[in-house]
Amino acid sequence: MKVTFFPRETGGSVAVIDRDDGVRLRLWSYDRKSTVPHDLAHLVTERAFGLRHGLWGSIADGAMFDSMDVVSGRLRHDSHRRSASLRKANRRELGLSELLTGVVHQGLRQNEATLARALNQTWGALREGPCPYTSTQAHAAVAELAALADRWTATSPVQGLTLSWTHRRRAGPDRHRVRPP
Repeated sequence: MKVTFFPRETGGSVAVIDRDDGVRLRLWSYDRKSTVPHDLAHLVTERAFGLRHGLWGSIADGAMFDSMDVVSGRLRHDSHRRSASLRKANRRELGLSELLTGVVHQGLRQNEATLARALNQTWGALREGPCPYTSTQAHAAVAELAALADRWTATSPVQGLTLSWTHRRRAGPDRHRVRPP
C-alpha cells in the first residue's frame, strides 16, 4: 500500500492512500502542533514495532475511519460490515498503536534513557510484566521519524511525502499478537 502525506495550506495534513485492492482513500489528520503529522508517526511506529493490526494494517485490510473518504475505486459490497468487524477485532492493537505512537512522537524531544523509561511506563499502564518491545525498536522509530521530520518540513502541498506499508493480511487468529488488557 502506498501512502502519500501532503501538508495542507491551512495547517495539518492529509494522506492519500492507494490500497492494494485499487481503492484510493483520503485520510484527514487530526494533527496536533508537532514536527510531523500524527498519522505519519503512526506509520513509522507500527512498522518499527511490527504492529500489523494498528491503524495502517487495519486500513490496508479494509477498515474505514470517520476521518476517511473514498477518492476513487470501489469498496467491497460488504465494506461497512467488514470495516466494523476489523475495527472491533483490532481494537486492542489500535489502542496499543496509539500509545506507542505517543511515546515515539515524544521521543523526538527526549534522550535515550527517558525514551526507554517512557516505553516501559506505557507498557506498565497496559499490563503487568516486562514490555515485549525493546528500546532499540523505540530508538529506531524515533530516528526514522526525525529523518522524516526534516523531509516533511521541505514537503510541498503538491509534491507530498510517499511511504509504503506492507503487511500480512489477517488469515485467521493471530496467536502471536500482543493483547493488552
